[in-house]
Amino acid sequence: MIYVLDASFALSWALSEPHSNKAIDHIKEISKSKLLVPNFWIAEISNGLYRSIRESRISQLESRLFIYTFKKFKIFVSEMPAIFTLLNFSLTNKISTFDASYILLAIDNGATLLTNDLQMKRIAEKHNVKVIGA
Repeated sequence: MIYVLDASFALSWALSEPHSNKAIDHIKEISKSKLLVPNFWIAEISNGLYRSIRESRISQLESRLFIYTFKKFKIFVSEMPAIFTLLNFSLTNKISTFDASYILLAIDNGATLLTNDLQMKRIAEKHNVKVIGA
């Protein structure tokens, strides 16, 4: 199975958030699958961890354990869609280009989208993308 891993879903494994249980329920299956992420994903994850440490939601040690866990996953970084495709999809669906990147990646690869973002879920499902989370 192929999944597109949104940063919100991944970060919920490290943080105590309302959607954490859904993410944790799927971690065993996901850990054995191919995970696709857009090329800005590492910066998005790093920023989420940075903010969580600064807000004292997690410790630096917990962030390092989280990062170490992801080294065991089969994560493949994908290139961004063409700028016209990305901008058109974003404008048509009234969604950020970052969120659109995840959805387009799922569409292009016939993948299931893993996200805790309700707007992203709604738009992905409108485009016949299976979604886990939210």
